[in-house]
Formats: sequence, C-alpha cells, structure tokens
Amino acid sequence: MITTTVKSPFALTFGQELIYNLPLSIDPEGLTYTTTITSGPSYVTIISGNTQLRINPRNCATDF
Repeated sequence: MITTTVKSPFALTFGQELIYNLPLSIDPEGLTYTTTITSGPSYVTIISGNTQLRINPRNCATDF
C-alpha cells in the first residue's frame, strides 16, 4: 500500500468551509484505487469522487 500526506499549508476560518483539491493521482497499472483519511480530523471529509477535501471547522474547542 502506498500512502501520501497532503503537505500544502493553508489558513482556516471557523464556520467557513474550504474545498481543497487533492493532487492528481494515477495508478501506473491503470487499476482503481481509493482515497481515505486514516487519521484526519473530524471536520474533514472526502468529496467529489475522491478528488477533493471539504474542510469545515466549526468548534474552536474541539476542531484544533
């Protein structure tokens, strides 16, 4: 299994949604693959066919 980490820094604002476009990935053998969040924060979800992250922090006591 190959894993990568999104390393691009960006600023977040509580109560304001941010859509982050994931880097393009292609399997060299043309096989299907799955994008997963293995240890991400609860306010991040994968959307748009595994190509984008929705980041929506709402609670400053728990989201950071």
